[in-house]
Amino acid sequence: MSDIKEDLDQATQAYKNALKDLAGARQAHEEGPGKGYADMLAVQADLRAKIAAHEASAAEAQGTFQSLFAKASHIVTKEVKAALFAKNDALAIAEELRSALAQSEAGALELRAEASCIAEAFRVAHAHARAAYARMEVCQALEECGQAMGRAVALATHIPGNRDIEKLSDDVDQLRAQFVWKALMDLARELPEWDRVRVEELGALDLGPFNDRRHFTTPAAVALDRKRRAMAEGQGGTGSEQLESAA
Repeated sequence: MSDIKEDLDQATQAYKNALKDLAGARQAHEEGPGKGYADMLAVQADLRAKIAAHEASAAEAQGTFQSLFAKASHIVTKEVKAALFAKNDALAIAEELRSALAQSEAGALELRAEASCIAEAFRVAHAHARAAYARMEVCQALEECGQAMGRAVALATHIPGNRDIEKLSDDVDQLRAQFVWKALMDLARELPEWDRVRVEELGALDLGPFNDRRHFTTPAAVALDRKRRAMAEGQGGTGSEQLESAA
């Protein structure tokens, strides 16, 4: 059992190292570009909501203006002016908000790509830590119960099976021990760990916006976007048209 003890020591150290890596990856995601990207999305959502609200106000003010203007026999009264100003103010504010939104979206791709890389590193670190924990627990179980499990397998090799089938086997001992493996598998399938390894110490894998995989992007996407913009600015037309003609 000395090899199992050595495996357990190595697995335990690997798990400790994986926890450190996970802590660093989580901090980078929660405090770095990942947080910046999440904050940016929140700002953009707020801008869109405000744009919709001011557009609705402008539409309402337009209706009020038309109604008052008609009632005043198309004379510009104080009330008519107030309704017109309210409509124009709402439209002007909506336009400024659209400009702010466009400016925010223009710089979003690079931040999104950087945050994607860090979110993916966090996801990988979490998966590695979970796998390291599972290996450590397996080694622990083997150290505690390996002798009894090994004895069961050894005894099983002395239980004759179907002679005709055994004659065709290159490894009769392994064939006879299969029922031990089957019994263990049946037990394993009844345990919650069969479906998923849940380790409270690892914490939740919350990728923020990147819980939706559609938010993930790559540096290659940023490079392609830059190329499109450069071609559009340098030669006229849209980047997509220029790339299609170049192809």
